[in-house]
Amino acid sequence: MTKITKIAFCTLCVFLSASLVWSQKKTREDFYGYSNIDLLRSKVKRHSLLLTVGATNMLTKDDRRVQLLEGTTNQEYFFRSNGKWAGMFELGMMHFTKKNSIKFFKIDYYDWSIGFKNFKGWEETTLILRNNQNATATSEFGKGEFSLGYLTGRFTVHHAVKLTRKITFDHGLGANLDYRILGNARGDNSGYQPIVLPTTQDFQRNFLAQIHYELGFRLKAINLVHITPMIHVPVISAFQWAGGRGTINWFSSKYQPWLLKFKIMIPQVEKQGKCPSAYGNPDDERRNKEFLEGK
Repeated sequence: MTKITKIAFCTLCVFLSASLVWSQKKTREDFYGYSNIDLLRSKVKRHSLLLTVGATNMLTKDDRRVQLLEGTTNQEYFFRSNGKWAGMFELGMMHFTKKNSIKFFKIDYYDWSIGFKNFKGWEETTLILRNNQNATATSEFGKGEFSLGYLTGRFTVHHAVKLTRKITFDHGLGANLDYRILGNARGDNSGYQPIVLPTTQDFQRNFLAQIHYELGFRLKAINLVHITPMIHVPVISAFQWAGGRGTINWFSSKYQPWLLKFKIMIPQVEKQGKCPSAYGNPDDERRNKEFLEGK
């Protein structure tokens, strides 16, 4: 991602957050809030099952990067890298708040989940050797691919604004803790052929802690089931620290993960009790029977 793209994205997030924080100043006493009034009118519990499926990808600088080999003046590396599509799934719970106790941010609900996500990417390297006249003498080419599978746990607080009867704008801020259980190991260059560049490489550690931002629209489907398409983007990697970015280091490149999610909310309906007896006592039942028999 270019600097202009990052600045524009951060500005959009701040603008949306600021506008939605002050959009609803009236105190909401019901535990679903205005944005969830359709759920309030139904006999559903405050806690709902949450199933999430989606796709993952990673962004990098698409332009070619040049790096001189240390200690030489006639060898240059040219790098290109990008992400590949992969998948993810999560299972968790969604909890609607009774009321907003935090004044500076309107929290309509929070959700958590555990699951699995996979990131894939590649990198190309061209090594150019120059002669004394600075002309290209020879060149070599190599390409490496990787796959990183993470066990993930996520917690996010959300603010929602009801746009229509069936569409609600939804965004949230949260944290995720990930641990790599599948895929390439740190320093693994077995898939990078034929060039290996240990002096220019940096590999992410197995444990990952990030702050993320989510943005999407909740759509009312069938029988109170809601589906929310969302974009999930890590904004800061707290561990391993990435200079204030949410990137993952692998080979000689930095990759910005992003996820396209489909959250499926399955409400839990409260069980209705049995209807009360039509008669308060046996005498009422006897008198009704006598009336029907004409006595």
